[in-house]
Amino acid sequence: MVSDAATIDAGGEARSRHAVDLRFGVPTPWGRVYLCVVGGAERRTPDRIAAEQAAQTNATPRNFAFVGLLAACSAAVAVSLGMTAYALSGGLMTALERLSGAIN
Repeated sequence: MVSDAATIDAGGEARSRHAVDLRFGVPTPWGRVYLCVVGGAERRTPDRIAAEQAAQTNATPRNFAFVGLLAACSAAVAVSLGMTAYALSGGLMTALERLSGAIN
């Protein structure tokens, strides 16, 4: 049974109708992992929202681990971009020149 928030795609699979609908598999050493990001206007009724919240919890160890890993990766990318911008702006060479002057 297909819910009112879904349609059938060309492959016969149920697909939701969201403004943002990204779905793809990511290969890992342990097998492929399915990643899905959807977003859009809330169309569920208050009763359905309450029923879904009662049936599912988001506070699981795996969810916390995923969010932590996502935050760590985001921080690593931000630091890398900041270091690259600093190096390209000449700040790294100035710091190295000061350091080499202090050593000589």
